[in-house]
Amino acid sequence: MGTVSRLGDILFWLMVLAGGALLVPCLVLPAWLEYRASLQLRALHEQRVLRLEAELIKLRKQREHLGIDDAYVLRLAHEQLNIETPGIVRIPLETGELAESELAAAALPPVWPPEDELVPQLSAVVGELLGGYPLTGMFVWPETRPVLMLLGGGLILAAVVLIGAPASARPMRRAAERC
Repeated sequence: MGTVSRLGDILFWLMVLAGGALLVPCLVLPAWLEYRASLQLRALHEQRVLRLEAELIKLRKQREHLGIDDAYVLRLAHEQLNIETPGIVRIPLETGELAESELAAAALPPVWPPEDELVPQLSAVVGELLGGYPLTGMFVWPETRPVLMLLGGGLILAAVVLIGAPASARPMRRAAERC
């Protein structure tokens, strides 16, 4: 009788552990992946904010110079609007180095898409995370996740219904029933 009881206890715990091993990743992994993806999106947004703040500072300085410095206004008119001033001959110079504005543009991160395009971007980030761990996809994919959750829950339910509580817990139940 002792070996049958011990075998029942082992079978009970194996079924509970196998059910838990299927059920827990199905419940925890999607939330964890969404959390990691949101952290990556947050980092991208912080980069965008820093870039926009730097651009704002640059534009404020440019606005200050426009109000104060007439030579700066003329230079901008020559460069951006191609307005020629009589008596001034421009000689184009080509250098092998990049201009300061081109260097600044190359150093800035790419512009993040507008807010309404974030959902596909979030899906792409989650897909990238799943690409690093290919077997975790079965706990997240809508085709396999419900099946795995049913299997895990079914194993735990079957262990409780068919085998009952392990024999080690039965004396505690009997003592609780006596009180």
